[in-house]
Amino acid sequence: MNLKRAFAPSRAVPVLHIHSIDDPRALYAGGESKSFAGTTIHHEPVISSLQLWEKRNQCNGAGSELERRSAPAPNGKGQQGAVHRAANCPKDSAVELWELSGVGHAWPGDDPGPLPESVMGPHSNVISAAEETWKFFARFRLPAAH
Repeated sequence: MNLKRAFAPSRAVPVLHIHSIDDPRALYAGGESKSFAGTTIHHEPVISSLQLWEKRNQCNGAGSELERRSAPAPNGKGQQGAVHRAANCPKDSAVELWELSGVGHAWPGDDPGPLPESVMGPHSNVISAAEETWKFFARFRLPAAH
């Protein structure tokens, strides 16, 4: 799929993206990976996708890092998380990225599930994705759907 050609949201909306630069399943930098079913999947780079939202939401200027966290990992390696916010977004249309490192594909802060680390990469508690998602969207009042 050509994301740039297919991208046509009807209005600006707040966007929160949580992604590990070390995710072995959904590649942060983009490219091809195997699905759980063994088929090939193409991934757009995370930054390119977020830049489309920044443009759509009329954000402009250099973004900033709001917070950085770290946590030890069960495998002895450290894990990092940093949240970045696009600059000068209009009200109710923020674009933010929790960029994680040393973390795999599992939902951060929750039970890693039955698949092994060799498939999913390292689990993380550096953030709770559920908690961060709630805090992000609780800041906004969106128009009612029609």
